[in-house]
Amino acid sequence: MTLPLAWEELRRFVNGEPGYEGTPGVRSAEYPCELFDGLGYDGRGDCHSDGHYLCTECSHLSPEAPRFVEPHAGIGGHRRRYYGIALSRLDRIRAYRYTMERRRAAAER
Repeated sequence: MTLPLAWEELRRFVNGEPGYEGTPGVRSAEYPCELFDGLGYDGRGDCHSDGHYLCTECSHLSPEAPRFVEPHAGIGGHRRRYYGIALSRLDRIRAYRYTMERRRAAAER
């Protein structure tokens, strides 16, 4: 039997188990981060990230984080030379846009 989310959270809290990944303070069970707040990227933070995939969902992420200012290692050869930095900046724009869309949807509820 699956419990509703609120009851499941309470059960986890009472039993000393970590909360769900992505909730404030619980970025990941394997890679915890006390600063993680899940409020979304707003471009004003000062954390340079450790590269975790949920870092872009944290308001503490800095616009100067390596993921936004260094070329992507996954782009090969000559394409990295021409597109690396531009794609890193595009990631920052995407993270901000995603955050704004989430906040707008939450406000409409």
